[in-house]
Amino acid sequence: MALVLIGLIGPRAGLAQATATDAFTVEGVVVDRTAASAAAARAQALDEGRILAFRKLMERLVPADAGPPPSLDSASIDGLIRDFSISSEKVSGVRYIGTLSYTFHVQPVRDLLRNAGLPFTETVSRPRLILPVYRAGEEWRLWDDPNPWREAWITAPRNDGLVPLVVPLGELDDIAAIDADQAVSGDAARLGALAERYGTAGAVVVQARMSGGGEGAARSAQITINRYDDGPGEQTSILQYDAREAESEAALLARAVQGVADRLQEPWKRANRIDFSTISRITVIAEIGSFDEWLTIQRRLAAVPTVQRAELRYLARERAVVDLHFGGDESSLALALEQRDLSLYQDGFDWRLGLFGGAAVPVAPVVAE
Repeated sequence: MALVLIGLIGPRAGLAQATATDAFTVEGVVVDRTAASAAAARAQALDEGRILAFRKLMERLVPADAGPPPSLDSASIDGLIRDFSISSEKVSGVRYIGTLSYTFHVQPVRDLLRNAGLPFTETVSRPRLILPVYRAGEEWRLWDDPNPWREAWITAPRNDGLVPLVVPLGELDDIAAIDADQAVSGDAARLGALAERYGTAGAVVVQARMSGGGEGAARSAQITINRYDDGPGEQTSILQYDAREAESEAALLARAVQGVADRLQEPWKRANRIDFSTISRITVIAEIGSFDEWLTIQRRLAAVPTVQRAELRYLARERAVVDLHFGGDESSLALALEQRDLSLYQDGFDWRLGLFGGAAVPVAPVVAE
């Protein structure tokens, strides 16, 4: 089955298994500078690129309601950058245009935010399936052309977030799975089946209605977001976008795409914010079927940003007892673990840890010595 990982969130494979390092990589930074010489223009562009990349990183990690992120100059930001690459560049005698990617050092950025007293998150969510439905006259359109709303999602520029968004290509299997009316009515069975086939954690139906204006003129766009998942935030919300002066319908819808994506990112960041001013500890019991299963749990724990360290207290053939030291509370820890296919739940006075799909049969508590 073919799918599109929309450019807005970044077309990279395996996003559901993204690591903390991915959260600190900013791609698709576009710079364009003119100066007295090509060398001067390039130097200015790289300075600008560092600042833009850092700003995007802060927007990604820090919830909008957490307060302003640190403001650093290009030289200070340079010390936080692990490496960078140039995807494309054009150079003339006085002008430099480039598309750049930056990877930041994880721990120094964490320390910067902690010292600033800002909560942040670096937990990457499982993807969500986006179904863009467009109101054309008296009918809804999903797969049929023209659907400028769906086109806006497919062609959206890159602006990576922690909630990857997937747009299906609309092949025969997709068309047979659900139509526009079924998506608008919220057919849970069909939406759930399509989301499962694409390996996403749920579906989001985004409806666009245009109003006002004349033929070919920009109008107003009313966007209704209906989420069919168990993630944080409102399940239904309505956004209104009015056309700016001389703004085309395509540009208006492109702006609406960015607004919807931001709307889907913020609840995730707030729900998974890490406050390292208070470090908590819980003891968990992991039921394991083999030593390889325990190694898998260890690897997944190491990829959870919330977990500062995991101390093994007891290991036997069928179980392990581990102390988890983490920032935040138990509910945010459970949500972060879930993104790594680990389950955390309370069984009486005990906390249980296991692999999704694994056998986590409650047993008598273990007292570790």
